Amino acid sequence: MPGRNTNCADNVFMISLYLGLALFIVNVSGECDYPPDYPNAVLKEEHQTQGPPDFVEGFKITYTCQSGYVPNGGSPKITCTSSQWSPLTLVCERRSCGNPGEILNGHFNTDEGVLFGDKAYAVCNEGYQLAGNGVRNCRATGWDGAIPICESVKCPNPPSIVNGEITNPPQGTVTFGTSFTYMCSKGVLVGNSELVCTKYGNYSSDPPTCKDHKGCPSVQVENAIKTAGFGPVYKYKDSITFACNPGYILKGTATVNCGVNETWEPQLPTCEKAPTTPTITTTSAQVPPAPSPAPTTRTTTTTKLPPAPSLGNAFCSNTMNVYLL
Repeated sequence: MPGRNTNCADNVFMISLYLGLALFIVNVSGECDYPPDYPNAVLKEEHQTQGPPDFVEGFKITYTCQSGYVPNGGSPKITCTSSQWSPLTLVCERRSCGNPGEILNGHFNTDEGVLFGDKAYAVCNEGYQLAGNGVRNCRATGWDGAIPICESVKCPNPPSIVNGEITNPPQGTVTFGTSFTYMCSKGVLVGNSELVCTKYGNYSSDPPTCKDHKGCPSVQVENAIKTAGFGPVYKYKDSITFACNPGYILKGTATVNCGVNETWEPQLPTCEKAPTTPTITTTSAQVPPAPSPAPTTRTTTTTKLPPAPSLGNAFCSNTMNVYLL
């Protein structure tokens, strides 16, 4: 009957729909979500455009190390199992850039390290200065930039002085360590005669001057004699040494020098009379001698005893006494 055929068709459709939905649920329940992110690792390029419908049970995807990192053990693959991704065991470490290079008259400081992201700093030797960028960065492709140059420090040309000249003028550019000497054609040279180009690009001292100098007068210190520098003419930087006479003490500096202002430097010493030491007289008291002890007199008394009676007489006497009783 028409009604029964319609109901049968409807039943078949519903059964097919339920079966399809059940199969869809089974398939959906076996799929995995988008793969997780891991530090220093990324999905291979062919997986980056895939979506969840592709991540079915048993599906495998592959990771690679990020730029600047290199694999050091472990597996790069994970698998979709029971709607869960297996853990990634791939180990990614920073790549090494190695030696940043050799610098003439300098070196690189690599205390920070030579791995991806580290920096190397150029250091010049004493008397040299850096020309160019002194920092190199360890990138994914290696050290960036170029090896810098350490140039010798330069000083300006040495100044000239009035009534003087340089005995060994430098030829060309004055660089670190170069030295030269001044001398006067008139007067006396005051200051350092030798100048040296330092590591800071300046000179070790100001240039000297040539000054007219008539010398220093002859001097004498009271109660002293000269032991050195007897003159009679004293020129710039000449010296005199004094010593005090016996009984005097020197106060000040024994040696003085003829200074730039035609005076003796430092101030002349003085000789002061030594203080006298008072004499202490010691008086010895006479102690009378102790009296000698009086002589001791010993008196010896001799007592004479009567002679003892003889035995016979005593016997007779005793016998007589018995008879009388």
